[in-house]
Amino acid sequence: MGRWGGNNESGGGWTSSSNNNGNGGRDVRGADWDLCTTLEKTGKCSREGCKWRHSNAEFWEGSWWQLDDEGRYHGWWKELPPNEECPVSLNPISMLDKAPFELKANATPPEAPRPGALPPKNPTHRFDAEALAKYLVGSGQFMNPVNRRPLLRSECQALDKATSYAFGVTDAFAAVASAQGSGG
Repeated sequence: MGRWGGNNESGGGWTSSSNNNGNGGRDVRGADWDLCTTLEKTGKCSREGCKWRHSNAEFWEGSWWQLDDEGRYHGWWKELPPNEECPVSLNPISMLDKAPFELKANATPPEAPRPGALPPKNPTHRFDAEALAKYLVGSGQFMNPVNRRPLLRSECQALDKATSYAFGVTDAFAAVASAQGSGG
């Protein structure tokens, strides 16, 4: 039998009051048991008084908004100028339903600058993830379409994740690499 020990903001939560629950009294919920599922599923939680944890989120205009790996809120790309287009589909990035897929111009970060010098630049190229995945798999050319830099396996894996594995980019990348390695 268990009881509710308070809200998660104060460190409370579901606790076990007996060891007869089949798990020896251990907490078996997992690390993310107290995350707000609305925020996790939609990128936004506007439920008034929501007591669940809003990790990696920012409260803005009455709602919690999920931040991406770069610390940007959901929908940040909608504020980009309309002339910034996907180099593959030629659709404006600001019109995409999902965040654009980003590739760095250089695969490895540039070296640290000399003291007093300007920091080196590594521009980001933004793409419609689905259009890029279709292009790469369809053409068999696994390179950044903007500067023709060969893609890394990790970038193909990230593109697979961004497209919910719908196009098999990493598998196609591996097949092309295997065929090129065997002389075919």
